[in-house]
Amino acid sequence: MVPPEDEGLDEAQLKPSVVTTEEEIEGFRIIKAILAGMVPMNRVYMRDAVSYCSIILDDNNRKPIARLHFDGRAKFLTLFDAEKNRMRVDIEDVEDIYDSAEVLRDVVTAYLGG
Repeated sequence: MVPPEDEGLDEAQLKPSVVTTEEEIEGFRIIKAILAGMVPMNRVYMRDAVSYCSIILDDNNRKPIARLHFDGRAKFLTLFDAEKNRMRVDIEDVEDIYDSAEVLRDVVTAYLGG
């Protein structure tokens, strides 16, 4: 049932809105810093969604680098390997992303054909 204050709104207006947090922006910057020197920084993009923030190469969702899951009680990353298999890495603080630097570099190397 639609609450009275939401009557008359279409379905798109009732969906939760995407809010990009400062932690997600910080995580994006950390990943860009890790990848600096490998690819030009203008090739690394952030796309935020309701449930996670995606970091991708070349603004192409078929080249995922990582997903930041910072909106729930537990923070975690979804990392990808060369075959795009997913792995979850729990983190306590956004700076813990640096601990996954090798995996992040490996997936970008795979996308670059190396």
